[in-house]
Amino acid sequence: MLGVLPRAVEYRERIESLNRVLAQAVAGRASWVDLYPLFLDEQDGSIADAFSNDELHLLGAGYAVWRDAIETLVNRG
Repeated sequence: MLGVLPRAVEYRERIESLNRVLAQAVAGRASWVDLYPLFLDEQDGSIADAFSNDELHLLGAGYAVWRDAIETLVNRG
């Protein structure tokens, strides 16, 4: 299961809370991939500009980070 990605800063607390709940819910039952910190702009608390130009949809660089984060799980087969 993949964690919810950051969005605009006003969603930060809700997304972080949701990700904690989701991680606990799948513990021991599924793989958890916490993508959130990979996309977070620590300066302002939103999704980093390199990964999205509208704070919602990913750009190519964002998809590359996502791919790299799940590649070993996908190829485990």
